[in-house]
Amino acid sequence: MRDEMPIWLLVAIPILGIALTYFLIHWWAEYNFYKNKKWDYSIDNPDGQKMYHGEIAIESQRMSNRARMTYGYPFFVFVIGLLFVGFIYCAYRIQSCDADDLKKCGITIKSGEVTLGG
Repeated sequence: MRDEMPIWLLVAIPILGIALTYFLIHWWAEYNFYKNKKWDYSIDNPDGQKMYHGEIAIESQRMSNRARMTYGYPFFVFVIGLLFVGFIYCAYRIQSCDADDLKKCGITIKSGEVTLGG
């Protein structure tokens, strides 16, 4: 890796990749569970993760099985996937230019802050 590559970018990409894989695996397991149960959301998946509406993890704020399948997991996959793709693109742009040509490529790196120009 190049010396100009910010350390936060090198750390964030694998973490986001692991988180994305984690949520995709759990979403797939939930999908298969409810598909095998003929989409009966009244049955709780014993291996399923709990998700809550809001920040407070109390039982009254717990998402229903249907909401978790149709909104919870897709939201996490979308947000984490968007961050993952954005960070990968940032690293690609930095790596694709020569160290002397970063300014020509429209990339500025100052104290860990990366700015990608046109």
